[in-house]
Amino acid sequence: MPNEFVGVLDRYIIHLKRENDNIEYKFYTNSSNTSINRQEEASSILSNYFQLSIKLTDLISQWSKSDQRFANNGIPLGIRVLAQDPLENLLSFICSSNNNVQRITKMIKSLCEQYGKEIGCFNGIIYHQFPTIGSIMKN
Repeated sequence: MPNEFVGVLDRYIIHLKRENDNIEYKFYTNSSNTSINRQEEASSILSNYFQLSIKLTDLISQWSKSDQRFANNGIPLGIRVLAQDPLENLLSFICSSNNNVQRITKMIKSLCEQYGKEIGCFNGIIYHQFPTIGSIMKN
């Protein structure tokens, strides 16, 4: 569905759903299909990952002073600066070289399936954590 996203964040399967101006979220853990009841933990993980404490308008203002592309309203609505795991960020960046989003997504998914720890199944799809450097080096 266009207003939904299911993916992996740390050791959780996360389901985000947009309802009007609100985002509903549920975290699923391990092999259970029930959402975790640790609302505070889930909220903290999302807040940290999307860096919701940072005012994006302040960053845009700062960037606009040093780069004309930002000054000309070149920033899409809803963009965030993510607090992504450094290894995941680096390997995703390497995969992005001369590739499109669909191919990058496929490469990252294959990497996770091959070397990442299985988290569980949601809606018939098995999800894996992003692999550690140790799990990649073992193989």
